Amino acid sequence: MCKLRKGLMIFIVALGFAASSTAAFGAPVDVTYSANGTTGNWALDFSVTNNLGVDTMYIYSFGAQLAGPSITGTPTTDWLISYPDPPFNPSLLGYANGSDTDYNNIWEDSWMNSPIPNGGTLSGFQAMVSSTSAPVSVKWYALAYDGNESYTGDNFFYSPDFPGYYGFEGTASRSAAAVPEPATALLFGAGLAGLGLLRRKAKS
Repeated sequence: MCKLRKGLMIFIVALGFAASSTAAFGAPVDVTYSANGTTGNWALDFSVTNNLGVDTMYIYSFGAQLAGPSITGTPTTDWLISYPDPPFNPSLLGYANGSDTDYNNIWEDSWMNSPIPNGGTLSGFQAMVSSTSAPVSVKWYALAYDGNESYTGDNFFYSPDFPGYYGFEGTASRSAAAVPEPATALLFGAGLAGLGLLRRKAKS
């Protein structure tokens, strides 16, 4: 029985490590995405969460760096699609603290009819990519506006010419519910195999 409990603990730890290996990281703004499909035809669906902690601060623009124009869907009709040429690049456009990343797929609710409020999550930012395998990570940015300029964080890019506007960047990881990583599948399989072996030993 002791060996069986030990096997269960190893299995649970393996599952926890597998889940954490696919988690997305980003404090003020969290972005995750699912990837479903087959080789050369991957449908991505991004979810954006506003964790900025300011009730008057809304996310109204979201963009991703993909191989080319790839957008296939938008959360609501208020979020318009844009393929800027040249792409939106925070550093080249003079934003302080902005990265030198070309964001070529953009969704924007310019009139803020249905932006993402503090504590809210919006899904349906959809794109299609033709890579051989589903992308394991995607660079993204999000723009938020706070007319009161009350945000006190320091991890954003900005322009003195546009007070109240804050930009955030990060790298999203594929969500745990998406196509499993080989390492994740291996951990899951190893856990099941070990648990089964211990059960057989316990019975004998």
